[in-house]
Amino acid sequence: MKQRRESKWERPDSSILRVVYIGGFNKNRCILELVEAIFKIRHKIEGIFAGPEVKGISDVIVMYSKNFPVKYLGFIPRGQVLNVTKKG
Repeated sequence: MKQRRESKWERPDSSILRVVYIGGFNKNRCILELVEAIFKIRHKIEGIFAGPEVKGISDVIVMYSKNFPVKYLGFIPRGQVLNVTKKG
């Protein structure tokens, strides 16, 4: 039985993002657009953190990068909170 994975996500402050579960995407651009749509992120943030396998990224915290293509910066556990700085 497959259980649906739901993210409990709170944003007490607009400068904090929480790692969420996202699967089935193999392009950074897709992830950026999807998460931007979900969280309605209107400000630019540095970098992108994705799961260790590009084929099936599972734990993702998404941020914009000043210069594309977005770099793979490493793995961050699901649920971890990351402080970010608003850009422009």
